[in-house]
Amino acid sequence: TTTPLAAGELDALLRTMRCVAWRVELPSWRVLYVSENVESVLGYARERWEEPGFHESIVHPDDRETAAAAVAAVIAGGPGCLLNYRMLRPDGRVLWVQDTLHVVRDAGGAAVALEGLLLDATERERELRALGLERERMRLTMEVAGVSAWEWDGERDRLAAYPLGRSLVPEVQWQDQPAETFISLVHPEDRALVRESAARTLETGERYSIRFRLIRPDGAVRHIASYGRAYGEAGRRTAVIGASRDVTDETAALREADEWRERFAIAARASGMTLVDHDLATDRCVWHSGDGTVFGHDPARIARFVDYAELLLPDDRDRLEARRAAHRLRPMGPHVDVYRLRHADGSVRAVEARGELVWSDGRPQRWIGHLIDVTARHELERQLRMQSSVLEALGEGVT
Repeated sequence: TTTPLAAGELDALLRTMRCVAWRVELPSWRVLYVSENVESVLGYARERWEEPGFHESIVHPDDRETAAAAVAAVIAGGPGCLLNYRMLRPDGRVLWVQDTLHVVRDAGGAAVALEGLLLDATERERELRALGLERERMRLTMEVAGVSAWEWDGERDRLAAYPLGRSLVPEVQWQDQPAETFISLVHPEDRALVRESAARTLETGERYSIRFRLIRPDGAVRHIASYGRAYGEAGRRTAVIGASRDVTDETAALREADEWRERFAIAARASGMTLVDHDLATDRCVWHSGDGTVFGHDPARIARFVDYAELLLPDDRDRLEARRAAHRLRPMGPHVDVYRLRHADGSVRAVEARGELVWSDGRPQRWIGHLIDVTARHELERQLRMQSSVLEALGEGVT
């Protein structure tokens, strides 16, 4: 059996909950009861609630029409309802309240009383609004980043996409779809990867991170990067939550960059040149050569230009620095010079350097060019000069 609460016990409970219980007679709207804590919750003396029309007068003007229509609908025969509206305190502050309404009817179904439980929901409303604002920030961030959020329910094998960011397949509604609906849009060669990666994340808890191809309903193939993590504790993981973004343009750019690197490598192999791209801001160098070395040296050991300069003989190093300093003052066209460089085998090689500074925003940004070993050519030129000198000497002797 249940023992009804005494009046004092009910008032104590309402004070704890910051709730106000009330009851009015219908159709007179005479107030039959208001709990004693009404003043501490809403700021008005209990006696004022007996004034005709008082309750309606402290409802926020923007909410009065909506609240009155909801109350009328309940009295007319509708079910009880839960109302959220604003009330004005005597000090001018606005309170958000949640009012649970119930109609008391006689044996014939006529409404004889209306009662409610009014809860101060201001703090909850503030939290909801802050949550909504944070959600909107997230939505805008994901929209700008082109990200789509999703959740895979491993127990039901269903997929849901959150209404945030961009949809990868806007033609399909993803509120709650069988996972196979999405899998059917994945490129046939990538379906096993998507399935197995999600299952492994759910089983082991490891991070979900894959790239796959998606075939849109219009036939376009898009490249997707997808990241996620398992939800739940070990042994009780039930879902994988993640985000995906379309990386088709990025993939195409990387592929094009790889193709250009391959072209550079082919050009380097065919010409015997060593190609270099020097970023002046970071002093980092990217090298391409036919044999994968820079005159026998590991490119990783000369990743900075200062490391490359150390390979030059001292006199040539100073000359190179002076030439580079002059070229940094203003655009001067291609730079061509010959320097002596220590090969990894200990020999000294003559190296011809041809390149040009790339300028942007009035400042030099990169030096791009090539190096070629001209030792043999220089040796041949030396021999030709010697032969020429010998012939000249012989000619003078004959005359």
